[in-house]
Amino acid sequence: DDLEELQRQMADMGRQLAEAIAREAEMRLKYNQLDIFKLDMIARELKKLENKIGIVRDKTKGHGLDAKGFTDFASKECMASYAQEAGEALSACKAHIREVIEQC
Repeated sequence: DDLEELQRQMADMGRQLAEAIAREAEMRLKYNQLDIFKLDMIARELKKLENKIGIVRDKTKGHGLDAKGFTDFASKECMASYAQEAGEALSACKAHIREVIEQC
């Protein structure tokens, strides 16, 4: 009797273990799906930011070109220098965002 009872308990524990393993695998799959979904959302939002930065960068380049029409040399140089520095910074930001998107 004791041996049969122990065998039943072992079988029951085996079923419980198998069920727990199945639940864990299901939870892992759901977690991975959520993680991929979140990364996709992040990538889409970063793409929007990349596009906005591109627009601002283009406007900055336009201001730099407009500065060439200034008659005051100091103002022309100041604006051109600012436009170049800002454009370079925006380009670097855009490139970094693009790298992050590719990683997502």
